Parts: sequence; structure tokens; C-alpha cells
Amino acid sequence: MDSWTVISRTEHKESRWLPRQGYDFAAKLQVVELLVAEISTLLPYYTFGFTKEADEKYHLIALLGLGGERNLYVNLEGKWLCEFVPSALRGYPFRLANAEDETRVLCINESHLSEETEATPLFDDESSLAPDIVETLNFLQNCDINQKKTQLACDVLAEAG
Repeated sequence: MDSWTVISRTEHKESRWLPRQGYDFAAKLQVVELLVAEISTLLPYYTFGFTKEADEKYHLIALLGLGGERNLYVNLEGKWLCEFVPSALRGYPFRLANAEDETRVLCINESHLSEETEATPLFDDESSLAPDIVETLNFLQNCDINQKKTQLACDVLAEAG
């Protein structure tokens, strides 16, 4: 099971991380949530649907497998087999999560934290997030905004029956 940690300037000032190497982390996923903003790009490559989750809301998803043990879009070497990867997977090993006060915080999968000198620093010399982390954070924040729009669209469709 994945273990996530909130990135903290004080706790991770000297920390380094290892970028993902392929999509092995998604090799067993059968569905992935989609965003309204990516529908036109993904439409030719994925089968779309809706799932009703524990929150009793419908969520827009792409079907990645047929109920087996394998995501049909990831080969045995971890390479994504389609031209376009859903945005929900592209930010990995980072994600946004709710803090106790409901603000959104940047997290990293702990398996990607490393002390190896060739690993990439999380922070620069001025204790600011490194530029590649800022870029990922911006991407995740944009996805977060679009996820709210997507959920609104799903709610409207559900209300309409």
C-alpha cells in the first residue's frame, strides 16, 4: 500500500526524490478518474464511464482494464501504451491532499524519497521548492480546479437522470 507524506520545508529541506520511471505504479488500476478538460484529447483512446463512489457521487472515469489483474494500458516494462496519459496519473509521485484544516497540501509517495546524491532536491538553496516541483505543484493545482468543475458536471448529469 502506498504511503504518502506532506512535503514540509522544515522536515524536507535537505530531502531528495526519485522521479517515476514509467507507470508501474498504475499497472493494476482498472479505472482512473478523468477531468472534463481532457475529454477531447482522451476520447479517441479510452472508454469513458461513470462510477458511483462511497461518497454517493458519480465520477467520470476511463476504463483501463477488464476486471483482471492488469491495466491494459501499461506493458510489462511499465511503459504507457497510449499516446495520452490521463492527468490523474501524470503528477505521480506527487499529489495534493487535504490537511486537517481542509487546505490542500503537496504530498509525495514516500517510496520516492531518497538520500542518493544523484536524486533530485525537493528544495533549492533558498529553501524554496525546486523549479520542477513548482511546475508539478502548478499542474496539480490546475487539475484540482478542473476536478471541481468535473464533479459539478457529474452532479448536474446525475440530477438530470
